[in-house]
Amino acid sequence: MQCQSWASAQSGFNPNAPQAGVAGETSGQAAVAGAGSVVRGGGEAPRSGPSAAPLPATRDGRGGGAAAGGVMGGIKRRDQRATDMQQQNQALQQQSQQSVAYSRALEACLTGQGYTVR
Repeated sequence: MQCQSWASAQSGFNPNAPQAGVAGETSGQAAVAGAGSVVRGGGEAPRSGPSAAPLPATRDGRGGGAAAGGVMGGIKRRDQRATDMQQQNQALQQQSQQSVAYSRALEACLTGQGYTVR
């Protein structure tokens, strides 16, 4: 028990503590309402000025604004997923490094007390 406490203090890692933030939704995903929804219809903001020409209509006569918005939303979601995955990989790598440091510290303590560790 003494070696476990010492190894935790030396490595900053406690294998008995629950690991938070490694799996599941990130706080950003949970906070976004309708993150998986698809925009339908021809919602288009009013425009004025020299570029006020209407967007091309789709086959059903709706404006292209919704299609463009849907594409942009898909790109943002893809980018967010990539960022989330990168953060999760970094967290797993850090946890792995801490676990190795804990194991080494535990082995050093037990060896110092005369135990054989394989």
